[in-house]
Amino acid sequence: MERLRTCEIYRDDKVTVFGVESVASQYGKSAAAYQLYGKVEPVAVLVCTAGGISALDMLAEPIALESLRETVPDLDGILKKCSNFNR
Repeated sequence: MERLRTCEIYRDDKVTVFGVESVASQYGKSAAAYQLYGKVEPVAVLVCTAGGISALDMLAEPIALESLRETVPDLDGILKKCSNFNR
């Protein structure tokens, strides 16, 4: 099973940084034991400032927020947190 999740990495008065991670897990059972495998990989970084919101992939290339919106659960909730800078 694979899913995307977000976490706040850094926050101060001028900037908030969120990480977008891919989380995958797999489990199995053999005759003698249960096995669990997990993997967490970075996918993107959201940088929120008073000037706006930027999304970057892991090669520091800009990516559209709309493409992340399709795959990241609760991205709109995170963007609302970022909009606090614009007040």
